Amino acid sequence: MKLLLKNLFKFLGYDLVRRERNLKTISKKKSEGFPEWLEKSRVAGMDVNDYINSKMGSPAQTLERIFTPYLSGIKSPVVIEIGTGTGRWSKDIAQFLKRSDNWKLYLVDHSQWIITFLKQYFKNETNIIPLLNNGMNLPKIDKESVDIIFSTGTFIEFSLQQIYSFCRDFDKVVKRSGYVIFNFIDPDSSDGWEHLKNESFRIESCFSYHTSSTLDKVLKDFGFTPVMKEVIGKSKYAVFKKN
Repeated sequence: MKLLLKNLFKFLGYDLVRRERNLKTISKKKSEGFPEWLEKSRVAGMDVNDYINSKMGSPAQTLERIFTPYLSGIKSPVVIEIGTGTGRWSKDIAQFLKRSDNWKLYLVDHSQWIITFLKQYFKNETNIIPLLNNGMNLPKIDKESVDIIFSTGTFIEFSLQQIYSFCRDFDKVVKRSGYVIFNFIDPDSSDGWEHLKNESFRIESCFSYHTSSTLDKVLKDFGFTPVMKEVIGKSKYAVFKKN
């Protein structure tokens, strides 16, 4: 029926164009404060991600340490970023990917507000594809088509059940010898333990805590081997490789 209507309007000399949804009319549920960041950046007359970087620092150095080394030798990289916010890390990831041909970057988030924002923000980047998910699984992506799954600031909030659920999908979409990279808060580390103690005073705290050995066990269930772990700030970044 949609195709019939499209052809009918085309015959009459009209083109059907999908109307972009207005961010003001979309629920901010699950957007985790990013609409407020956007409003503050507009008041400051800045790009929202440049504004957030001015307050929190640039992601570039961290990406150079825990992401770009694993792009080496990949001719046409396909990457998934989970939990993107307004795309602060996505912008820098895309710049690294542009050094290669036929790259692709999926931006996955469970907030409709964020996905709508990303579609507008990256509207001129045809290789960047924002996708809505349910917070427990990946959206539909071709089997064994992904080189790297990356996430920062997201797994630090996930329950162990959520992580296990996501890893089931990682096994399906990641290529052999592909990577999964994310940060988490390890209560076995001194910084992680102090973080837990400080957050215990905040009833609204959203953080979760998982030991390295527990996450190793989860990823091992799906054929991933730990490659590297490095503490950066209050969290620990882990890199896993698919066997």
